[in-house]
Amino acid sequence: GPLPTTRIDPGGADPALAPGQPPATRLCGHPDCTAAGRRLREAEALLANLPTILIGLSGDLRVRLWNLMAGKVFGRPAETTCGCPLGAIEIGWDWERVRQGLERCRASGEPVRIEEIAFLRRNGTEGVLGLTINPEPGEGKAGEGFTVIGADITERKLMEKQLAQSQKL
Repeated sequence: GPLPTTRIDPGGADPALAPGQPPATRLCGHPDCTAAGRRLREAEALLANLPTILIGLSGDLRVRLWNLMAGKVFGRPAETTCGCPLGAIEIGWDWERVRQGLERCRASGEPVRIEEIAFLRRNGTEGVLGLTINPEPGEGKAGEGFTVIGADITERKLMEKQLAQSQKL
């Protein structure tokens, strides 16, 4: 959410903002607000552009964050996923393995690595994902939410297979 010192300006112009930024994210011109808003926008841009799948989930498994790479890999932009239950989004992956990983993470309070999850790539070919599910630190009990970090590891797995075959020759 917004930083405590951030005041939202519902429609006034802020010269510190890039042109075309929606009014809902405009900050007032107060120096604390402008600096805090700039840092927040920089952090959001960094997360959005990571070359890694990054999905933030609430405790009830609703998508809170869906970065650009998640959108590219799964063919679903953030606008269509945020607020939705993860299990209801048509991703074309082995949801049961992901769900079990989430349950293990919630029960243990520790990160859970799920190797080689089959999924259907946007181009219709079969792919392989590697995911790590991390519990979000919360005040109180575990299970406040999760951060899912992952990558499409299809090419790496293909190269490993080819290397293993060539070593047999």
